[in-house]
Order: sequence, then structure tokens, then C-alpha cells
Amino acid sequence: MIRRTPAILALPVLLPLLAAAPLCAQARDQDPPAGVDPTQVPRGSKYALPTAAPKEKPFSRPFRFFQPKTSFELSKDWQALLADAHEMYRLWRDSPDRSFDRDGLPTASTKHYATLRERITPLLARQGGMLRSYRMDETAAARRQAWAFLSLFVTPRQDAVDLLRGLPYEPDAAVRKSMIELSIPFLAACARATEDGQQGTAKYFVDAAPWMDLTRSPETRDRILALSALAEIAGARPVATKAVLPYMKRWYPDLLRSKSELLRNKAREFITLLEPQARFPSDIDASADYFDRVYKLLFPPIRLDKGRCELHPSAELDAAIELGRELLNDASATKRESVVVRTKRATFEKLGVRLLRVPEALESAGFHVGDVLTTLNGQPIGSAAQMLGTIEKILEAGSRRFVLEWVDAKGVEHVRTYEVMAPDSDG
Repeated sequence: MIRRTPAILALPVLLPLLAAAPLCAQARDQDPPAGVDPTQVPRGSKYALPTAAPKEKPFSRPFRFFQPKTSFELSKDWQALLADAHEMYRLWRDSPDRSFDRDGLPTASTKHYATLRERITPLLARQGGMLRSYRMDETAAARRQAWAFLSLFVTPRQDAVDLLRGLPYEPDAAVRKSMIELSIPFLAACARATEDGQQGTAKYFVDAAPWMDLTRSPETRDRILALSALAEIAGARPVATKAVLPYMKRWYPDLLRSKSELLRNKAREFITLLEPQARFPSDIDASADYFDRVYKLLFPPIRLDKGRCELHPSAELDAAIELGRELLNDASATKRESVVVRTKRATFEKLGVRLLRVPEALESAGFHVGDVLTTLNGQPIGSAAQMLGTIEKILEAGSRRFVLEWVDAKGVEHVRTYEVMAPDSDG
């Protein structure tokens, strides 16, 4: 007699599941893992492309200060450095003539301060990594303050500049305020520094991202300090600093509407450094609306930069696209003909479509009267209507990018990538 064990009783249920298991495994193999674009999986391949983490939008997470969890046992050398740092900061803070030298470092006329600075400087050579660990992980706020003070004297100087990135995330409000105020002159001096004999080349890399992030802090004082730091960077490097503004677009109107008059003024000052012609109205709500107008001047919907043109969704872009569609559908606006291309090595002819007239709105996208459009994504352009149809098919297929080649009126060949940006690509 056969005993009906639990395993035997479960067989009728398990057999269908076991039979379906290979099909489930096959289905799992066919689905690309998270983070992989299904359209980029090679056709016929059993395995998807290497997985990649989904791209995270900058500043998408809430602003947070770091949380130190360690109390370090220091060697005698580091204990001596820590004691010197405490004493130097006390001497500088209590000195009636405290100031900053040409490098932005804190200085005082006290002889003992000069002696301590001379003693610690050689000991801090290439110690940026140790100081970063001590300053970020030490639980004692007084020690973190001393380490932050010492960080300014680290060599090489680029290491000291890199250590400034941690200041906006200091959890103790008093330490954060005092050390940021102490470090802003150093930050400004490093932002202004250029390579010897090369006035247009920055000597140090100054990261604006932590200061941008600090403008999201819930504390008004933090946002004021962050804008003060950004203003120093913008004063020295306005073109480079302008590139960070799109990331701040989401919350910048909140800075302009703040109840703090000082914060509102700092927010206006920063924009004025990027666009000297800006004149903000005194009304708070009107200032936020004016910011949108200034932003469009700084970052128009059609952004041309040599071999790349970004097309940002907006009403202005829609109007320009409609003009382009009318232009390509108008037989009198284009003409198919050959053009002579001149290079350093050869002269040859190419067939294409010549633009006989170009609306002013399309000139911002890099089109000019007399240009001969020759290829689109590597394929010859037979007519303006064909070109329009090809672009529409590219966009309908889900691609946001196409490459256009053309020859200008001087016979010089060019190539440019046009990309339709996502609606939330700014900020």
C-alpha cells in the first residue's frame, strides 16, 4: 500500500509549473534588464547589452547634510595638527586685524599665528584624502571645524579646492556658517587664478555643484551663503557659471520670492552677474516673471553651438518648426543644384538643395541663404519635400536626433547634429 506523502500530493500542482518554467525563463531572457533601452538590444542576441543604472536627474533627491558616525583615535602627529588648528582658528577669530592674503587664506598679525602656519604647512602636503575622511566622518563638531580650517592650507592647491565641496553638507549649522564664510575668499581667489601666461585658462577646477545644491537647503542663511559663493565664481567665470543655471531653474523662482530681502537681493545679484543687462523690478512676483524672460535670453529654445544644435520644446520652437515646414514645402524657396566643394586636398562637386530664402527665425538654427543641403543622416537629399518627409519619419520613429551636412556659399562643407531635447531637459 502506497502512503500519500505531502510530496506526492503536491505533484499534480508542481507538474504544470515545472512544464511552464522553461517558457518563463525564455521570456525573462528576452526582456532587457532594468536600465537597458530595449531598442538598443542587438537583434537576434540572446543577451542584452551590459546593464546600466537608469540615469538620475541632477538634484532630484531632497537636500541632505552628511551624517558622521566615527570618532577617530589619532596618532600623535595628527593630534598635534589638530591642536595647532584649534589654536590658529582661535587666534584668527580673536585678532582685531584678521584678514585674508592674496591667495584667500586667513591671516593675522599675531606672531604665534605665523609660527603655527609655518609649522603646519609642510605637514599638510598631499594630506587631502586624510582630511576629507576626518572632516566627513568625525562625530565631534569642534574637530570637524578644525579639520575644515586646516583644509585651506593643504597642498597642492587643487586638493584644497576639492575639499571645499564638503562644506555645504556640514550638519552643524554653526560650523557650516563659520567655515563657509571663512572659505569664500579662498574660493574666490582660486576661481580668479589663471595659468601663468595664459589669461584665458583657469588654473583650478572649481566645482559649483555643491553650492548650487545648498541653495535648496531649508535654511535661509544657507541659501544666502550659497549664492554668495556662486556670485564669486560667476564674477570670475561668467560663461562657465552660466551653464549651471538650467539645473537651478526649478527652484530659482522660490529664491526670488523669499521672505528674506537679503536672499532676494542675492538671487538677483547672481543673475545680474550672468546677464549684466538684467534689471529686476522691485515687486517680488514680478521678479519671478522677469527671471523667466532673462532665462529665455540666456537660454533660447534654439541653442546653436558650432557642430551641435539643441531644440528645446517651447512655443517659439513650434513657431520656428512651422516656418521650416512652410519653407521646405514652398518650391520657390529651394532649388536642386550642384555645388563645388573646396578642401585643402581636392575640389569636387556635390548635389543638394540650395536655400534661396531663409526666415529670420531659422537663422538661429544655423541656416543661411545660399547654403546647399547635401545629406541627411548620411543619405543624399533629393528635394526639400523628401528632406521634410525624412525628418518627420525620424521623429515619428522615436529618434530625437539627426545629422545634416551642407555646403556654405564659400564652398566649405559643414556637418551639424540637431537634437530635439526632452521637455524637462532644463532643470
